[in-house]
Amino acid sequence: MSKKTPPRKPSVAAASPSLLTRYAAQLKAHPLLLGAPQQGFILALANAAKQLAVHTWSGVEKEAELPFSLDYIAVRNAAFLGGCCMAPPLYCWYQVLNRHVSSNLYKTAIDQLIMGWVFNTYAQFILAKLNGDNFVFSLAMVRLVLLR
Repeated sequence: MSKKTPPRKPSVAAASPSLLTRYAAQLKAHPLLLGAPQQGFILALANAAKQLAVHTWSGVEKEAELPFSLDYIAVRNAAFLGGCCMAPPLYCWYQVLNRHVSSNLYKTAIDQLIMGWVFNTYAQFILAKLNGDNFVFSLAMVRLVLLR
């Protein structure tokens, strides 16, 4: 006689976390290692979308019938700016801010009144250097940053 094995009951396994949940956990565990490429990707994608939007809604292609051509240098510069020049200093800035300031209201005020100006100037400097331009800190540049 052969032994019959009892039928297996389907196991109720815990649902595995979604890809987004696992990524969020990894991002929390390694904020700079994953945050820098993420920031670079987001800025590159935003730059490409901006180029497409400007081309589409400016009416240039209707008048001259020019095909859309992506400026890969601008996309590369945006990715570099986000991944290498923005993410590390911002990560350090927010670590210092979280360590020394407890109130969210004060954090926001300090961030917008101090770091906003410093960081916008820094980003404009990096972009000017990436484009091969001279960086000039002027009243016109301050107005441009204020009006953005």
